[in-house]
Amino acid sequence: MGSDMSDLMIRKLMTTFVISTLASIVLPLFSWLGNDGSIALNQVRTDIFYTILFYNMCIGTVIFIYGNAASLVIEWFRCKWFARWLWLGVLLHGLFGMGLGLLAKSWFLLLIGVLIALAYGALDWWLEARMLKGKRVAFIMLLPVALYAVTWGVLDGKAPPEPPFSPEEAVAFATQGKGTTIQAFPDHIGIWRGTIEGYQVDRETSVEETAGNRCSCIVTFTETWRKGNITNSRFFAYQVDRDSMTFYKSSGANPPYASTNLKE
Repeated sequence: MGSDMSDLMIRKLMTTFVISTLASIVLPLFSWLGNDGSIALNQVRTDIFYTILFYNMCIGTVIFIYGNAASLVIEWFRCKWFARWLWLGVLLHGLFGMGLGLLAKSWFLLLIGVLIALAYGALDWWLEARMLKGKRVAFIMLLPVALYAVTWGVLDGKAPPEPPFSPEEAVAFATQGKGTTIQAFPDHIGIWRGTIEGYQVDRETSVEETAGNRCSCIVTFTETWRKGNITNSRFFAYQVDRDSMTFYKSSGANPPYASTNLKE
C-alpha cells in the first residue's frame, strides 16, 4: 500500500512538472504573435525566460492544487467503477479542465484548460502503464527542458541581431543616477574643468567598447586635481551593458576636498 501511494504521488508530481512546463513554453507564443501572424522575435529574445517562468508559476500552481485534487478524485472513481476504462479517466480530466474557463466565462481559457487537462490525463495514464511494467519514466522530465532549449535556440536564431550598444548609450546609462559621486562628472563623453577649494580640478568621462562584445562598454571616470606643486588623481570604471552596470576597477587617492562637492 505504501509503495502504491508513493508511486501515485511521484506520478502526479512528474505529470504536474512536465505538463505545466510544456504549457508554459507553448502558450507565450500566442502573446508574441503580431497582427500579421509573425512572432516579435526581438521581444522573445529579451522576455522568453521570464515569461516562461511567470507562466510556469501560474499554470503550475493551478495544476498542483486544482488539477491534482481533481485527478485524485478521478483516480478514486476509476478504481471503484471503471478500472479497465482508462480512456474514460483521460476524458474526465478534460471535463474537469473546463472549470477555470467556465468560472471566468472565457472560451479561450476553457479551450486551453481542456487541452492541458487532457494532456495531463494522457501523460498520467502513460506513466502509470510504464510504472506497472517496471519501465523507466524519469527520462520524461527531460522533455520540457529539451523543448525549451529548442524553442529558445530557434527563436533566438531567427531574431535579427541587436544593434551595437553605443558608447553614448553606455555613458547615459552610467550617469543617470542622482546623489552619487558619478554625478560630479560630465553626463557625456568629455571633460569638466573648475576650481574646488583652491584646487584646479579636471573631471573626465570616457568610454571604450569591450573587445568582442558589441553590447558592453567600459565607462571610466577620471578626476585630477592640482594646487601649486600638489598633483594627484583617481579613477573608477564600470562595465555597462543595456540593463546593468557592474564595478570594474579603480585606483588613486581620495581628493583633499569634500567629495560631495559636485560640479557646478
